[in-house]
Amino acid sequence: MKKSSWLAGLVTGSLLFLILQSSTTTNGGLGSHLTAFLIPVIAPSQYVSTGIKSNSEKSIVSISTPHALPTLQETAQNAFMKTVTPGHSSTIIPQSLNQKDTTSPIASKQPSSTDTKDEQHPALFSITLHMSEQDVLDKLGKPDRQEPSPLGYVWWVYQKNADRYVQVGFREGMVVDVFSNGPKASLTPDIKIGTSYDTVKRMQEPKKIVSFSYEDTFIEVTNDLEERILLMMKESPAILYLDKHNQQKITGIRLIDKLVLIQGGFYETKWSYTGKDPNFNPPPLSASDQSKINLAMEQQILDLTNVFRYRYQVPALKWSEGAATTARQHSYDMRTNNFFDHVSATTGQNPFDRLKENGVRYQRAGENIAAGFPDAIEAYQSWLNSLGHRKNVLEKEFKELGVGVSHDFYTQNFVTPLQ
Repeated sequence: MKKSSWLAGLVTGSLLFLILQSSTTTNGGLGSHLTAFLIPVIAPSQYVSTGIKSNSEKSIVSISTPHALPTLQETAQNAFMKTVTPGHSSTIIPQSLNQKDTTSPIASKQPSSTDTKDEQHPALFSITLHMSEQDVLDKLGKPDRQEPSPLGYVWWVYQKNADRYVQVGFREGMVVDVFSNGPKASLTPDIKIGTSYDTVKRMQEPKKIVSFSYEDTFIEVTNDLEERILLMMKESPAILYLDKHNQQKITGIRLIDKLVLIQGGFYETKWSYTGKDPNFNPPPLSASDQSKINLAMEQQILDLTNVFRYRYQVPALKWSEGAATTARQHSYDMRTNNFFDHVSATTGQNPFDRLKENGVRYQRAGENIAAGFPDAIEAYQSWLNSLGHRKNVLEKEFKELGVGVSHDFYTQNFVTPLQ
């Protein structure tokens, strides 16, 4: 199966920003079709959204407000975002051609982000891939929450200490995913939050094609050298998320198991294999499973947003259930009625109409939406690299946040309550 991806957007000041990403599938395989759009709208309560337009070929979105536009004195600019969505192709090779790897806030305990015992392997807060649950308990203590993931494993979330925020994913009792955007996170003594891309390249030059073996399958991944660098470190895949609005410094670090990397479709990927056709489909989810995952991702987006605000010395956002209800309804509306826009194709309501209908009284409000990303981490990271979305995330005037997730549709509603 093979996919191609493209993404482009138009920024019009701080009121509106659009990013469009789409991918098309040429044959079966994972059977996923993802389209990612990101559009934030921010307006004080007296502003009126009078014109938003979008189409699937050329994405041009405009918004006008009778009072806001003359005072903002903003300059529109083109912006492009290159985030590769799942893409897979497979080719059969002869049995005799055996492929080889061609690449060489925490609870009561407060570990350092690297551990001399595990120095031969990359680690986040002393946690390495394939570590046991008991080893993680010994190092980090009990998690603050345990939540399901879209890829069939369980997240342990440590969120009480923003400096050491970390999510640890377990499948069958072993670590398969670790992510942190906490300011104290480091993969090695020299690769950590805030490390420049140039420093990373001096230590290990990222490759355009990352190759590795998984069982009898030879994998080739097309890297994203602009925003999401994939490195192989001691046979462990590591994703370094770069901040394009802060000199391409590392803003998130993820250690991820090879199988999870393939199943999640984080990058355009192709593979060759010997013998039986490999099955890289993620585990199937029931409707009940998906509902629990939706709620889990909502909380994770709140956590990730607040950790990022903490790094910029912006006060944390409190949870707003009214805003969350509004966000959930809009994500569900977009997914089930096959549209992507701030203005509902079914009701004609804009974000501010929806908030008011749900009894949310606000002085200021904003909305970010996204679709097509495999999990909350990827959606959150993509928002940060879109200037308009980022402004919503870091807006000091916002006091509360409600998040609504419906499968791979994501909505953030930011509000400053009316006093």
